Amino acid sequence: MNTLVNLGERIIQLEKERDTLINDITGIRKERDKLQRKLDEVVELFNTHLAYKKAWSDNPYYDKLQNELNKILEDAKND
Repeated sequence: MNTLVNLGERIIQLEKERDTLINDITGIRKERDKLQRKLDEVVELFNTHLAYKKAWSDNPYYDKLQNELNKILEDAKND
């Protein structure tokens, strides 16, 4: 009988740990999504700025910068 009580307590403890982990994962996913949205906004802002600079300059640096950014973004999509 004592073994059954201990087993029941262990099950309750594991269920609480499971619920805590589920809540933690949910919070982490929300934080990740928020950070991804912010990063997307920064990339969009940078692309807009880069397009403006390229439109007014013949400097090949901006083309190289655009290629590097595209490479980084492509690598991120493949991860």
